[in-house]
Amino acid sequence: MRTKKGLSWELNEVSAGKFAGCTYRFIVKSTMVRMAVSERGPWMARRIGLTNNCFVPRQSCNEPAPKQGRFRVECVACLGNTGREHNLREMMFGTHKEFVYWECSGCGCLQIATIPEHMGEYYPPGYYSFSMQSPAWKKWYYRAHFAAPRLMKVLRRSSPDIASVIAARPKPGARILDVGCGGGKLVNILRSLGFDAHGIDPFIEAETAYVRRASIEDVQGGWDLIMFHHSLEHMPNHIKVLGCVRSKLGVGGMCLVRIPVATWAWRHYGRDWAQLDAPRHLVIHTPRSFQLTANAAGLELARTIFDSYEFQFWASEGYRRGLRGRKRMESFSRKELQEFRAQADNLNRQQLGDSAAFFLVVQNSKMSNEDS
Repeated sequence: MRTKKGLSWELNEVSAGKFAGCTYRFIVKSTMVRMAVSERGPWMARRIGLTNNCFVPRQSCNEPAPKQGRFRVECVACLGNTGREHNLREMMFGTHKEFVYWECSGCGCLQIATIPEHMGEYYPPGYYSFSMQSPAWKKWYYRAHFAAPRLMKVLRRSSPDIASVIAARPKPGARILDVGCGGGKLVNILRSLGFDAHGIDPFIEAETAYVRRASIEDVQGGWDLIMFHHSLEHMPNHIKVLGCVRSKLGVGGMCLVRIPVATWAWRHYGRDWAQLDAPRHLVIHTPRSFQLTANAAGLELARTIFDSYEFQFWASEGYRRGLRGRKRMESFSRKELQEFRAQADNLNRQQLGDSAAFFLVVQNSKMSNEDS
């Protein structure tokens, strides 16, 4: 297979516009991504919307224009009442059942219009976060990242969950609460590292000494670090939840929230964006809507790290092809996955990745914004 050297795609600044009747908005600093790709590479880049001039949204190619006015919805972030509706599908388990989501025209926040009555049905026993098993080597792997984060970052990047905990800089023996912890994998790893870590999750079947079936309202206060690792989007009232978090933090405490964010991937993939995860994700923020939410809860944003990875490409492309599970990733070559990772890193640098870690403190006690 012949290789074309020096092919480049330039991401230029695009402010606003319309594509096939669908509004999009990007603010992308001019940069250049250069890579050598096979003959399939340019075709793949065009297919996912990465052209010679800019990222082209393809949301409207696969779905009708959003409808307006079927539901009266108030934005959970900015309290606005003007927006548009989208019919989004359950994709993880392949039911393809549709749910109406509402997108606020003021802050861009996405929220489900009507929460299903029996949400537990959408968290079957095989749901990925309920697993409690973790390979023995992971404890040593994470210990090395805590001991020498800069060195390990060069040798091998850490997973976003542990990288965000390191960035939060918890003191030795800190009291850490993982909200929506699933089976408690991260809790067990943090305890093995000497932290007083506990977890809560309302949907788990089996409790342990350090993982309880409970919600944030049920726990006592005094925590040094309260974390939401892709769990806040499964909750309906974020201002109320974060307000409760504020009351549970100890002096100098911090809240770490990792969530999907509706940026480039949402505008590009539309209803095929893998992180929509209807109906389990009740609220999906934009960076702006989340900051409004945090401020309304008495918290302020100290730092943001965009931590998306190649999942946003191969998983969304897989859904677009009608695939699910590992078949989505296996449909791409190793080289293509590497290209996806490079593209994800570039989006993160431009603050357009599809997930981010937000570090929150009680208002008037902001931490330093310096990178660790």
